[in-house]
Formats: sequence, C-alpha cells, structure tokens
Amino acid sequence: MHILTGQTVLPHNLHCLHNNELTPIFPENEKRKITQNKKSLRTQKYRSYLPFVFLTLLFCVVGGIFFSMNACAELILTQEEQDYIARGNILKAVSVDGGAPLHYLDSKGRVRGVAVRVLDEIANMTGLIFEYHLYDSIQDTIYGSINPDIVFGVTTQYAVTGMILSQPYLKSETILYINSSIDPYQLEDKVYAGIEGGTLPEGVKEENAVYFNSREDTLTAVDKGKADYGYGNPFSVAFYTLQNGYRDIITIPIGKEIREYCMGFLKENELLLSIINKSIEAIDENRLQMLVLEETSRIDRKISLEMIIEAYGREIATLILLITGVLWYSAILNIRTGKKLKIENKRYGLLSNISNECLFEYQISNEHLDLSEKCSEIFGGQEEVNEIVNLLKENIITNGSLGTTSTAKLPVTNGKIGTFRVINSGL
Repeated sequence: MHILTGQTVLPHNLHCLHNNELTPIFPENEKRKITQNKKSLRTQKYRSYLPFVFLTLLFCVVGGIFFSMNACAELILTQEEQDYIARGNILKAVSVDGGAPLHYLDSKGRVRGVAVRVLDEIANMTGLIFEYHLYDSIQDTIYGSINPDIVFGVTTQYAVTGMILSQPYLKSETILYINSSIDPYQLEDKVYAGIEGGTLPEGVKEENAVYFNSREDTLTAVDKGKADYGYGNPFSVAFYTLQNGYRDIITIPIGKEIREYCMGFLKENELLLSIINKSIEAIDENRLQMLVLEETSRIDRKISLEMIIEAYGREIATLILLITGVLWYSAILNIRTGKKLKIENKRYGLLSNISNECLFEYQISNEHLDLSEKCSEIFGGQEEVNEIVNLLKENIITNGSLGTTSTAKLPVTNGKIGTFRVINSGL
C-alpha cells in the first residue's frame, strides 16, 4: 500500500461517507464474531492487569504496616547513650498536680497523664527508669528537695530561667474560658486567673491578674466568680469541666497562643536530653494521638453536695418534709401521752392516799425509785431505800416478763417486813 501526501487511504472494507464518518461494511455474522473477539480481548486485558493491581495493593498494605511497625524502630542510640541507659539509674521526673489530662493525681493517688504516658513509652523503647512525683505548685516542683532529673509537661510560658527544654511531644492552642456573667468582648479591666510562676498572655495587665497553683484551681476560681477569665489548653479545660461539673464557665475557641509541651531539665545532661529527643521523634504520631485520647477520656467525675442537690433537690426536699412531719407528729403524741400519764399518776396517788396504800415507781433504766408520801413514811431513810432498790432489781430479774405481777417483801420502819405487789409494766 502506498500513501500519498494529502490523501486518505482506507482499508478495502471501509467506505468514506458524505458526512465524513467511517463505517464498516460487514455481514451480520462477521459483526458478531468481531464483537465476541473484542469482549474476549477486553477480558484478557483486564485479567492481565489483575496481578499488577494485586501486587500494588499488597505493597501498599505491607508498606503501611512496615512503616507503622518501624515508627518506633527508628530509634538509633550511640554507644555512649546505651552505656548511660545501662547504668540503670532511677530518674526522678516531677511536675505540678492539677494539670489533667497532661499530668495529675487520679482518685486513687496514682500519677497519670499524657506526659506520664509519653515517658512510659520512652522507658519501653530505651530501658530508662522513671520515678514520678507531683507537687502542689511550680515553686515546690522546681525548688523542692528532691533534685529532679526531668520536669515533664513544661511549656515555654512556664519554663524557669536556665531550664533546657526537649523537643515538644504535644502542641496545642490555648482557648478562652470566662465566667458566664462576663462579656467576652470586654475583658480589659477584668480579673485574669493565672498559674503562679507562669507568664501573662499578651494584653493582660499585672494589676488585673490573680494567681493560683494549678489549672484546676484557675477554672474553679472562674466558675465561682473569684476571677473573670483565663486561658488554657482545651484538654484541661474540657477535662475539669466534665469532672467537676462546672456550671458557670463558657469556653470560646479563640487561639491566644501556641503551647508546646516538652520535657524540662534543670541541669545540663546532654546524654539524657539526646535520648529523650530521639525517643520523642521515634514515637508514632498515631500512637501519640491514641495516648491523648485515652487520657482525656479517663475522667473520674467528682460528686459534690451541690451536684446531688441539683440532681435530686426535689426528692431530698420532699423526704426532709416527710421526716420532719413524722417527727412533729411523734413529738405531739409523746407530749399527749406524757400528760395522760401524769394525770393517771395523780389519780393513783389520790387513790393510794384515800385507801391508805403505799405507791412506788421504780425505773429500771436509771435505777431511780420514786416514792409516794405514804411510802416515804414507811420505808424510812436513804439506807433503807438503797436496800429496797436492790431487792426490787432482784425481783424484776426473777420475774422479768412484761405485764407480770409478783409480790416482794421489803423492809419498813421499826425493823418490820412488809409485803408489796410489784407490777412490771415495761413503761
């Protein structure tokens, strides 16, 4: 076949139509064969791609698994750093309590938090041994007598002069939290709640600041109106709001500053600093996010009297009213019963005087013997009365059943013995 310039050469089975389209000239049976051949070729083509697709997917999956498995395997330590770890020294790691979920004491007195979990990860990777301690304030943490090797959970805003910081293991923006009665757009002359030892955010005046020992204390102060507003990381604000049930705090996502959480060193230790930095770099980001999620969701809600009253106030008030009503009713009945008994006693006294009988009443609980005037004349002095009390006690022990009637022989004046009827009423 020869091709000439400017000409279009067609196969023998194609004709050029007036509308410039190409159309095949085939019988119907030829068309079916061609269609079947095309389908067969297309199927073979797709099947030829399957091994390549499968291998690609397998490479991606295995590669992803290999990468995630080796995220913590990239830790390469020098011989000098390995020798430092091999010494087995217990490193004292300290921080401030009340900074949950970053560092805090839980309800069982255990040191917990994201920073602690990060140090645990470092310990598992390297073999370093950490001993954790928490203090009430930054001053106690830094200047305590323990002489710490590491101060965990430190940001540049709270690092003391001369402190060496590791590379950050966690970054977060600060958010604004205010008392519900405060206008968030008018904070110039409002009271700022800060942590003792930290730096003031830009725009906050020193005379408008009050200081507390921990983040939890600042949130509590704002909730109770002792301060108007403050800035903190969203993890701590959310944690303590749920744990303590703050009702008068409003959070506003206005990023004031970026905070990077690091490990701090009060004294120079190049080997330990290098090991910590390498370990932080080796921690997988997904693993770190999981640690943060676990610690932020581990909330032991405090149950206060205010929360109980808020939840069950009506039930408690109803129960108190019911108990008060029952007590008042019982008191009224006792008063009425006491009056009736006094009247009955007077009646018995009058009857005993009329009938020349001797009437006495002995109370077992306090061993008190109450004698009528006639009995006082018959029994005589105090010695005789004491003897009578002992005899009555023996009689009651012998005939102790309630409602029983017995006789007792008791000494009377002139050395005689009188016979008396004793009724154990149980009143």
